[in-house]
Amino acid sequence: MHMADRVRELADRIRLVRERMGKSQKEFAAALDASFRAYQDYEAGKIVPGGRVLAAMARLGVDTNWLLNGEGSSAPTANALRPVAHVDGRSGQARDPVLGLAAIAHSPTLTSMEVRGDSMAPDLAAGDLVIFDRAAVAVETGMVALRMGGQLVIRRLQLLMDGVVQIQPANPLYQSETMTTDAAAAIIAGHVTAILHKV
Repeated sequence: MHMADRVRELADRIRLVRERMGKSQKEFAAALDASFRAYQDYEAGKIVPGGRVLAAMARLGVDTNWLLNGEGSSAPTANALRPVAHVDGRSGQARDPVLGLAAIAHSPTLTSMEVRGDSMAPDLAAGDLVIFDRAAVAVETGMVALRMGGQLVIRRLQLLMDGVVQIQPANPLYQSETMTTDAAAAIIAGHVTAILHKV
């Protein structure tokens, strides 16, 4: 599939969400805190919305997995983000630079999470969007989404000697943890591939 086709699919899904919510373009733009002109361009496939607009859609109950890649439910619900979860943490540097959503919208294994909390501060701010790949679950050094304490958190993994992994927050107010690579493998939800900073 060509990039233009992927952008068109994203534009069509944005329009479908708006129509299912029974809003005009102007009303939906206002709900997203986006300009009317920018919103028209989203639906026309001329530009791709950034992390701030995606986070606003998520707060309205839009399943961002479905919006970005067509997986999940297209019906806006109050629980649409539950599979994605809110992040109790902030991640640092991604392996890739900040990517345009058009480049990731087609992948069925990418998941987005809105940043909340401060365990990885000051690298990210509330409202930033972290993209991680659910298919990338190898225990290796890098930034990952982890299932811990009933929620998803972003941490850095550092491989140590003798099959031990250190799980590191960026914020010095939080403590690092160590565990075996087998234990770490059981809680890795995916490796971070991109961070979309709120502007």
